[in-house]
Amino acid sequence: MVKGLKTKEDFENMFPPDELDEIGDRWLIRWRGSQKLRYRICLNILRQALANSNKVLRVLDIGCGQSDFLLRLREMYPGHEYHGTDISENVVAWNRRNYPFIKYQQIALPEIGFRPSTFDLICALEVLYYLEVPQQKVALGNIVEALKPGGYLLLSGPLDGGKQYYAEDRIIQAVGRVMSIERVEYNYARLYTYLEMFPLRALSLLRRIGELLSLPNADFEQWAARRRGWIIGTVRIARQRGTKRVVSLVTAALIWLLKTVLGWEWLPRLCFVLTKIALGNAGRTQIIILARKLGNQPY
Repeated sequence: MVKGLKTKEDFENMFPPDELDEIGDRWLIRWRGSQKLRYRICLNILRQALANSNKVLRVLDIGCGQSDFLLRLREMYPGHEYHGTDISENVVAWNRRNYPFIKYQQIALPEIGFRPSTFDLICALEVLYYLEVPQQKVALGNIVEALKPGGYLLLSGPLDGGKQYYAEDRIIQAVGRVMSIERVEYNYARLYTYLEMFPLRALSLLRRIGELLSLPNADFEQWAARRRGWIIGTVRIARQRGTKRVVSLVTAALIWLLKTVLGWEWLPRLCFVLTKIALGNAGRTQIIILARKLGNQPY
């Protein structure tokens, strides 16, 4: 299981209701270019798999977050029926307000929450590794049960040899035991993950500075009383009437600049190509598996 994200409350904290409209979740998935590229790779796989579909499909996205992938999939195939589930009540409520044309439920893996043979396609992107290995097996079994014969599973997650996430051979074997694997693809983000780390840290620091500048005096003094060091004196100077507005404007401008750069998709795409050429298999950071439930359901 991923450290720091073990309980439902942990996941609720990743979707603070007062930030979802403007900032999004605390993974910053909504606007990061690296996430846009990840979704593009997944959509390209599905585009080929479902290209000849001639019927209305039922689609489920497990761990849908703020529906970023669901909306992209719906835009590509607008005529189908879409469902989303997530462990977080905060984000499910937010989705229901913003996207009433998609059906949502608050459900936590390994439970799926639907009757057998309900869906033609189930997406489980970046979610299964939050479970312990025995629960992962239960979740995969429940996913297979919820799929119609011939239905697809699109599964993805980071590769780290199984320390916190997936070991490549282990996840391929786990899926292969219960479904027919149709395709395995990879994201080569080793270089960009390293480059992205520094502006993300700077962005987090700048946001914290902005929060401290906007705190009422009583709240700031309460915060300062629990800390020591030069940072308190620096923030006190920044909060003074003559400097606060200037520092706030500079902080806001730097946040905008960092978000703009981190939102570019062309840079992680370039790094993808360079990483694949330079590092080969060692540059793989994520696995994407398309698998199919055995059966003869036509598409």
